[in-house]
Amino acid sequence: MKLDSAIVSLLGLDPDKTSVSSSGGVGMSSASTSKITTELPDGSEKQYFMKTGKGREAEIMFAGEHASLNAIHNAVPTLCPKSFGHGKLADAPGKSFLVSDFLELSGRFSSSKKSPNAMSLAQKLAKLHTTPAPIPEGYESPQFGFPASTCCGDTPQDNTYTSSWADFYANRRLRFIVNQSKKANGADKQLESLVEETCNKVIPRLIGDAHLNNGRGITPIVVHGDLWSGNSSVGKLPGMNEPEDVVFDSSACYAHSEFELGIMKMFGGFGASFLKEYHELVPKTEPLEEYEDRIRLYELYHHLNHHALFGGGYKSGAVSIMRDLVGRTSLRGLGRGIEESATNPTATGYRGPGPIGRLAPPNPEVEALDTLPLPPLDMVDGDDLPELVHELDGPVSGVGLPRIVPCAGKISGQLLILHAASPTYTRFAPSTQRSPY
Repeated sequence: MKLDSAIVSLLGLDPDKTSVSSSGGVGMSSASTSKITTELPDGSEKQYFMKTGKGREAEIMFAGEHASLNAIHNAVPTLCPKSFGHGKLADAPGKSFLVSDFLELSGRFSSSKKSPNAMSLAQKLAKLHTTPAPIPEGYESPQFGFPASTCCGDTPQDNTYTSSWADFYANRRLRFIVNQSKKANGADKQLESLVEETCNKVIPRLIGDAHLNNGRGITPIVVHGDLWSGNSSVGKLPGMNEPEDVVFDSSACYAHSEFELGIMKMFGGFGASFLKEYHELVPKTEPLEEYEDRIRLYELYHHLNHHALFGGGYKSGAVSIMRDLVGRTSLRGLGRGIEESATNPTATGYRGPGPIGRLAPPNPEVEALDTLPLPPLDMVDGDDLPELVHELDGPVSGVGLPRIVPCAGKISGQLLILHAASPTYTRFAPSTQRSPY
């Protein structure tokens, strides 16, 4: 495969000493990926990672990912690849490209191969989330937003700057994505009404600028923006002698640090030990008792985004979250958390995300933890499903894609149930093992 002359010029490569080969997949996006291998003047070899795509959508996506990767890389250089540039291909009209460091992946659960001296993912993310956002040109203080439009999956996001986090989340995320869903799936009065109620009632109550941190507000920091388990792994960046925890396919913006945790909770795979380590370095925002509700509010955006992209059962998860938060806001019941609602079936507290809810009555030995969505089925290979759902201690049987049938497997003492009726799974565990996360 011949390397486009625009990339030869950007990287200053010798075409006669450079080759291009295919390289893996890239999650949700419609881009193609390649590995560039070149011989440098000193005789050493260097590799780059390249994405290419067609049309205006790819151009926007790559510009946003270029800015995202470098915003993260500048704060924590060992966390993600550096981007070298993006633009239009010279030899293929209508196509765009992005070129970054080549990341040699080892696999997300290859902990035995990781460097014992490197920072963990929790430590790296904590460093990222405690680095204040830069002050944009023309402003007097850091702003919420981002200097480029970014894509979460294939959804282009409006990152226009604002000084108010509550305003940014209501208008640039929730109202924006329900409009995207309307374009993709048609009008939905129920969904649109619930989003408006959430923006008007829940957001001022939970994340209002004068409410967080006892009126001190929050400082914008850069978030990855799409940090589900499929966008983190163990691998080597240039200069690393051993693999470390890394992330990729970012959709960054300057936001509340807890916004990052919404999608991490939605798809699971990070666990209580990760959050314990992380929160020892990045304390939960005050009020502490509303932490779980804030995370669910931030998870809501990703349910709505997946509904805009894929339709289907993701609407049910969004509706469940909004009904619960709106209802408890009206009853001043926010902040009650998981424990109270689990032990009191009449409480208006947390009942777990997703369209299924509780599948069985309370049992002294087995208790439903939560119901969570699986990644879109076209992203998941059947052999990879156990890894994507959770770190698995035992076998999972009966998994076939694009069809999922009920199956079960042990997960750290828990029971995993995959549902055929909707793209969700429910975790069950003895009540003594229930986690606050």
